[in-house]
Amino acid sequence: MNAYGYCRVSTGAQEMSLPAQEERIRSYHKDKLSNIPLTQVFIDQGVKGRIPLSSRPAGRKLAAAIEKGDHVLFAKLDRGFRNMRDVVTTVEQWTSRGVSIHFLDLGVSTADAAGRLYVHMMGAIAEFERARMSERCLEAISQRRALGRSLGRAPYGWRAVGPRGQRRLVEDQDQRALGQKIVEWKRANGLRLDGVKW
Repeated sequence: MNAYGYCRVSTGAQEMSLPAQEERIRSYHKDKLSNIPLTQVFIDQGVKGRIPLSSRPAGRKLAAAIEKGDHVLFAKLDRGFRNMRDVVTTVEQWTSRGVSIHFLDLGVSTADAAGRLYVHMMGAIAEFERARMSERCLEAISQRRALGRSLGRAPYGWRAVGPRGQRRLVEDQDQRALGQKIVEWKRANGLRLDGVKW
C-alpha cells in the first residue's frame, strides 16, 4: 500500500504553484496517512487541464503505478481534472481497482459512496462554471467588436497602429530587443524563462 501525489500547472503564473501544491499534499499525508509511505509526487508542468489525466505524461505514469489499496492525493480537483467525463471515468476505474482518491481542496475522498457522489457533483459544477465563463467572455468580445472597441492590449513585441476599428499589429523592435536581452541574461545566469534555477 502506497500513497502518491499529483500536481499540475499549465503556465508559469498559476493560482497555486507547484511547490504549494506539493507542500499541501505532503502536509495532508503527514496528518492523515502517515502510516502509508508517500512514494512519489507526480508532476505535470506546462500541461493544459483540458488534456485528460491519462493522456498527460505524469498522469499516465501515475495511472500505471497505482495498485489496490493505494491512495492518490490531489491538492485541487481542477489540477487533476477539467471536465466531468474525465473525473467520472478516472474515479470509476481507480475505485474499481481498490484505489482511494483524495481531493484536498474539497476535503473528500472516494473511499466511500458519499465522497464519490460529492466529487461527481463538484466536477459537474466546475465544468458548468467554466462553460458559463467561456460564454460570458465570447459575449463581451462580440459586444466590443460591435462597438468597434479594442479587444485588449497588443502582445509583447507588437503594437497596434491605425485608427479605431482598423488597427493592425506591427512588430515593436524596441520591445523585441529588450525581450531578447532578458532571455540572454536569464540563460547566462542559469535561470529558466519562468525564473526558476535549472
